[in-house]
Amino acid sequence: MRLPDWHVQIGHDRPRQVTGLISVEEGTRIRLSGLDAGEAISVGGVSMAVDERGVFEFAPSDHDDFRCHVGLLSITGQDGSGFELDIRPGKLSVERYELLRQDLQEMWAGIVLDPSGTTSTAAMANPADQLWDDRTRSALESLLAVPPTQLRPLPTVVPIDRARQLTTPTAAFVEAMRSGRPVGALAPAPVVCTRELGFVRDSLERLRALSLRQRAVAATGSPVAHRLEQTAASVGRYLEHPLLRVPR
Repeated sequence: MRLPDWHVQIGHDRPRQVTGLISVEEGTRIRLSGLDAGEAISVGGVSMAVDERGVFEFAPSDHDDFRCHVGLLSITGQDGSGFELDIRPGKLSVERYELLRQDLQEMWAGIVLDPSGTTSTAAMANPADQLWDDRTRSALESLLAVPPTQLRPLPTVVPIDRARQLTTPTAAFVEAMRSGRPVGALAPAPVVCTRELGFVRDSLERLRALSLRQRAVAATGSPVAHRLEQTAASVGRYLEHPLLRVPR
C-alpha cells in the first residue's frame, strides 16, 4: 500500500508525517490532516467523510463498527494510498495482548493451511493438539477470568448528588432534589464485549473442527488419534463456558 501525504496526530501528541504502521490504544483519538475536503476515507472497509477543513478525526472505541476491535485496521484514501493502525486493547497489558495475539495467529495459521480447508495453497497444518498447548489455554483462562468489557450507559437508581453529574434536570429531577430521594438516571457501567468473545469462540470452533478432521485420517487406536480426541473434547468443554456458549 502506497503511503499518503497525510499528517497524523495521536491523542495529544504533535502531528507527524504518516510513515507506516501506527500503534494506538483502542480509546485513542486519531486526527488526520492534509486531505481533500469531502474526500471519502475507507476505515476497515467502512466509508467515512473528511470535513470541510480537510481533517478526519476517528476513535475506534467511539464507533459501533470498531468498538472492541483489536489488531490491524486499514485506513485508505480515494487514490488508494493509506496505512494501517495496530489497535491495542485498553484492558490488557501490552505484553499480555501481544502474547494472546501471537497464540491466536499461530492457531489461525494452522487452521487456514489445513489441507482439507478451503484454501488455494496445499500445506500440512500443525497437529491440532500442538496448537492447543498450555500457553494457549492459559491465555484463554485469563480472558475468561477477566472478560473484555466496554462502558455503556445503563439505567440505574442513584443518590441525588450523583445524579447531578449524569442527567439533565427535569421537573421530576428538581422535585427529587428537593426531597433528597434517589432518582433514575443513565450511568456508565462495564458490560462484557460480546464481539471479541465471538472471535474467540469462532477460533475454538475451527480448532475443534480441525482436530476432528485430523482424527478422521489418523490410524485408529494410535497415540496421535487419542491426543486429537482429547483436544476436541477439551476445546468442546471450553465452548460450553457461559461466556462462549451460543444463546438458544
